[in-house]
Amino acid sequence: MSMIDIQTRFSADPAHALSAPAVTRVAVTDIPWGTALGGALDPHPKIDPDSPVTGLTAPPNWKIRVTNKAGVSLTTLHVKNAPKSTGLPDLPDPIGGIPPPGNMAPESVFEYAVPTGWSGRIAFAEAGKLIVGDESLIEASFEVQVDEKNVPIVNYALGDIDVSYVDGYTFPIMCSCAADNRFLSGCDSPKLWGQSIACPDKNPHGACRNPHRDKDQGQVTYAHEWFKGCQGRAYTFPKDDKANSNGQCQSGTVNCQILPK
Repeated sequence: MSMIDIQTRFSADPAHALSAPAVTRVAVTDIPWGTALGGALDPHPKIDPDSPVTGLTAPPNWKIRVTNKAGVSLTTLHVKNAPKSTGLPDLPDPIGGIPPPGNMAPESVFEYAVPTGWSGRIAFAEAGKLIVGDESLIEASFEVQVDEKNVPIVNYALGDIDVSYVDGYTFPIMCSCAADNRFLSGCDSPKLWGQSIACPDKNPHGACRNPHRDKDQGQVTYAHEWFKGCQGRAYTFPKDDKANSNGQCQSGTVNCQILPK
């Protein structure tokens, strides 16, 4: 059974004064993540024809900076992807290791740099709620990408990021490139919880499960009505590939904000 490394950030010292705990090894099937099929975690992510992926270089590492603008404390779950096939070595950790435990207080910021070869996701829930695989996600990778024939697209790592509501939704997330404030991925309008339409499947932990997360084995081509307002900006169904941003922030730092419900 394939494995992933996870680190849950629960109610520890908000200043993260505790030493980093051991990483827990759990089966992929323990948290049933959905799939953004052409997104940042796809082995062959989609290249936007307007994306400036040629004539660029890769930074020494790629930084993801997350700010809690939600107005409440958050719990996060950091997940490092498993190797793309059996027998390959584990993917690298973020530089300095997986972020230490602790709630993310309002207005607080965490930032980590990832080396070439890393890919993973971060899930967000309100502090005190369990993360079970139905939450808003940041998905990202920094890899030398290959096409379907395993031929490198370019000979350096591309930063690839998407905001995904494929599994479900807890908080809106917006990501942009720090160098020029270019929008990358995410959706904050409409406020999905504020719609007149009721969440179709609210779980006991404050998330709205997405009915299209694995509908028709990923062949569905539209968002469920409750998620429709964010289609094309955040992943709302597995092939909502306009929400992926690949190679559009090679300057090295991505800013993501977790915003009020």
